Amino acid sequence: RASTSPATTRARMAIPAALLERIHFSEYFWCKAGEEWLLEHQMNNSLIPTRVAQSLVAKFSKNIITAHTHKCGMVRVNGYWAIDAGCCADVERLAYTSLRHSTHTTMQNGAVLMEQYQGQYVPELLTPDRMEYVLWQKLRGK
Repeated sequence: RASTSPATTRARMAIPAALLERIHFSEYFWCKAGEEWLLEHQMNNSLIPTRVAQSLVAKFSKNIITAHTHKCGMVRVNGYWAIDAGCCADVERLAYTSLRHSTHTTMQNGAVLMEQYQGQYVPELLTPDRMEYVLWQKLRGK
């Protein structure tokens, strides 16, 4: 079993010392971004994109980004964001998805870009079909 202790994680990472002082390491599978956001690698999964994120929004009354479902989606629930970030992998080359059939939807590549705007985090769901357009707009200052 691989060690997940903060000390081991720190030792394995090639991060400059000045930056290490600003990072808090934890053995938990979630973290905060400000006071209004939870970034999750939760235990639960669902066939329906954003379903688990929506359930966590209802439970914690916070904006949620999940990273366990390997699906992409972004919806508003009672004023909070419920986001499935997708995955960053060549899904065609993942053995466990090609060796075993599943009723789950195909895994989707994606990431969430979090920018601060007027003191708040603003999420942008990046997917392969939208990424170039979104980044192009940001470079133009839109």
